[in-house]
Amino acid sequence: MLPEDTIIQRVYNCVAEYKRATLVDSLPQAAAASRSTPLHSAHRATKWVKPDAGMVKINSDANLQINGAWGLGGIIRDNEGLVMAAGTWLVHGHDHALEAEAFAMLTTMKFTAECGFRSVMFEGDNERLIRMVKEGLIQDRFYPGLMVQEILKTKLAFDKYLFSFIPRTGNKVAHHLAQLAHSDPNMIWMEEVPLAITSMYLHDILN
Repeated sequence: MLPEDTIIQRVYNCVAEYKRATLVDSLPQAAAASRSTPLHSAHRATKWVKPDAGMVKINSDANLQINGAWGLGGIIRDNEGLVMAAGTWLVHGHDHALEAEAFAMLTTMKFTAECGFRSVMFEGDNERLIRMVKEGLIQDRFYPGLMVQEILKTKLAFDKYLFSFIPRTGNKVAHHLAQLAHSDPNMIWMEEVPLAITSMYLHDILN
């Protein structure tokens, strides 16, 4: 039998020793991670940024909150941040985020071509999809790969095109358009956005 204060002190010592050991073990890993991480990743944009002069930027997203349906949203903005067009689409779909995101991009690309824009930057928050499109990863015979193949064909409708990844914090307008598609589907807005996302749209312009 040990006194209570002795037991407490031993527990305290064990916890302190564990913390010191964990810190020592983590330092080499942290250093290795810092060496292996690309320098530019620390400066990756986390908010919407205006495109270069002469280009329009198109953001797209998908929402799967309702089973059996994909809510798709897309918005086209010029180099001043002004909205050129926006749209929502509701289609049948299943629970596969990558496929939904690919279909959202493809749908928005076709919408952009119909609007007559030819110098474009397509931006989305699914990093895997953007990498597949940029690297032409269509060798796998599965549905996302087939849609990527269709995206690569559709991009030829444009004179100049870029594809870019943005975290969801910079893709909020398209994200909320995709949500809105479930309650206000298959709508097109020209040079305006729906009232429900006006504040988010203005935030992108002012910040």
